Amino acid sequence: MVYAVNNEKAQAREEIDVGGELIRMTNNVISTMTMSQRCSDSENEAGEVRKLVKEVAELTGKFNLSDFIWFCTNVDLQGFGKRLKEVHLMFDTMTEKIMKEREEARKKEMGGEGHAAKDILDFYLKYQKMRAQK
Repeated sequence: MVYAVNNEKAQAREEIDVGGELIRMTNNVISTMTMSQRCSDSENEAGEVRKLVKEVAELTGKFNLSDFIWFCTNVDLQGFGKRLKEVHLMFDTMTEKIMKEREEARKKEMGGEGHAAKDILDFYLKYQKMRAQK
């Protein structure tokens, strides 16, 4: 698919975002290993993941005054708390969507049993189901 898109852009003499393609490929390799599915097939999905990673890196790398001045601990002077909640919600929404899709696919494939764990996400869902039954 990447080859086809890049080939079309090359034929049309359009520029190719090599960095974006590498990030998309890396996301797809990691998601294939962990969830047996590609995570960022479209440009939009890849953009969401890229934005999320950028926000996390930005928030972890910035100096937070509240961490060093003890009487400002509970005050969000720079707005990092609000941004962190937004990033957490974005990540949580994306993860929930992936897990719900996988649970539905497992129910269809195995009739709700889910005996054969295939990847890390399957192991996690199976473990979660076992904990819920205790």
